[in-house]
Amino acid sequence: RKSGIVSVTSVLLGLPSESKEDIEETIRVMRGFETDFFDVHTFVPLAGTPFYESLSLEERDSIDWNRVGYKSWENYFTDNMTLEELNNYQCQAYKIADKRRKKSLIRLGSRMLLRLITKK
Repeated sequence: RKSGIVSVTSVLLGLPSESKEDIEETIRVMRGFETDFFDVHTFVPLAGTPFYESLSLEERDSIDWNRVGYKSWENYFTDNMTLEELNNYQCQAYKIADKRRKKSLIRLGSRMLLRLITKK
């Protein structure tokens, strides 16, 4: 970041073995982590992976592939918390990411504007 290179940090929530304490630690780290942008995702097992193969047919059929990706709220694969709890943690992570994105865009936009002004 100090050298002018834009940084993006990916965060994955809702892993099968992840506990509430694990996610709370991830959110704590996000608050203090020096990055320009966070890319927050929720775990979804992909076909052909060991975790996907371990799912029952009913669990496989419950994956809404139209909603896989950005803010995949309905896809849920952990037994260590309720869907509501996971959604609450997701909201916290997205708020941190959104706040960081806004700050970074202002900083980067200001830098670009300054370069344009000083070149004249």
